[in-house]
Amino acid sequence: MSVIGRVRSLHRYPVKSMVGEDLHETRVDLGGVRADRAWAVRNMELGEQQGARKLPKLLGLTASLPDGADATSIPTIGFPDGSSLRADDPGVAERVSAHVGKRVQLVPLAPASESAHYKKASTKLDAAALRQEFGILPGEAGPDMSSIPLRSLLELSRYETPPGTYFDVFPFHLLTTSSLRFVAERSGNANVDARRYRPNLVIDTGDAAGLLEPGWEGTLLEVGDCRIRIETRTVRCSIPGRAQAIAGIDADKGVVRAVAEHADRHMGAYASIEKAGTVRVGDEVRLIPRGARPIADGLQRIQRAALRSLSRRLLRE
Repeated sequence: MSVIGRVRSLHRYPVKSMVGEDLHETRVDLGGVRADRAWAVRNMELGEQQGARKLPKLLGLTASLPDGADATSIPTIGFPDGSSLRADDPGVAERVSAHVGKRVQLVPLAPASESAHYKKASTKLDAAALRQEFGILPGEAGPDMSSIPLRSLLELSRYETPPGTYFDVFPFHLLTTSSLRFVAERSGNANVDARRYRPNLVIDTGDAAGLLEPGWEGTLLEVGDCRIRIETRTVRCSIPGRAQAIAGIDADKGVVRAVAEHADRHMGAYASIEKAGTVRVGDEVRLIPRGARPIADGLQRIQRAALRSLSRRLLRE
């Protein structure tokens, strides 16, 4: 076990794809940061939950919770004119609809057993729409999805999010300051705000250089009294380049292009929670390497090669 850094910042997003809130400490349960993404926006015209890839103006709204909030707490939505409404206010759907330009409603999590709540409106692959969502330029290959488990890819072919959650894949997302510097050095943006990437945890890795997170796949991190398993590197879409309702986060396609061109569209890591606990800003972050698994690793390499070829072929022009 080795100390790799300290917690620089903690973040929670009460409504999926809206600007969230910074925390000094938080309880991390097996389902992720408590009250994180407990609500989402449903496009009533299509009958599916949608995030900022399809409704980018959601990033112009804020969502916050009171101290001591849990998954049953009702978030407050902040609008560009400075007004706010609770997510259960009778008028909130009309206000959010007017902002995003679609007829929408705010919906809390439903149990995983209510799978229809999470289904896509269409399971037909729209390669053109996906290329736009990921910011793929003409002639470029699609993103390498091979690090995402096959079972998750199959699930996401039917559902907007895994049933029972509003997370893209896994319930926890982390970044390092070394990755942020990597993007800053290659994008022309000297101050790349971590909140562009919507992490739960930002680790200050000191003078370490480069993209560290891909090398952590399969390892454990101990943070405070919480234990986190790194599952996969994060595939990045175009959202980090969009403006957000945060001072200083204006539209900047350069941060998207830097990751696409220099990091194969990967930055950060998705994780699951092995042991619940409390995490605070300033806590040490300790890494526990995983043991050697020659047979399992060999099979994984074969599967990933096949998935890499398939994912890029499906999104080819």
